[in-house]
Amino acid sequence: MQHYKKGNQAGNQGGRPSLDTPGRLVALSRGIVEGLSRDRAAEAAGTGKRTLHRWIKAGRAGAARSAELAEAVATAEPLAGWGRSILPVARELIRLRVI
Repeated sequence: MQHYKKGNQAGNQGGRPSLDTPGRLVALSRGIVEGLSRDRAAEAAGTGKRTLHRWIKAGRAGAARSAELAEAVATAEPLAGWGRSILPVARELIRLRVI
């Protein structure tokens, strides 16, 4: 009998696909820039608030997959306090992937 390792040669470990897609990460950052709380931004992006907080914590701890999100949130949250007058600028920065 032949035994198989979990996952495949491409490095896939099996299980459910991750929710942290580039589009979802941009949506989370955009929501925060627009003044939403982390919880509301997560809800608007189709992610649970606990998941978002776990991704941010993992990114701050150095997890490669979540590091960009943690950095984007750290950059976006100060911008949220500037009010609606900077939204066009912030949207353009997100579109250009500056933040």
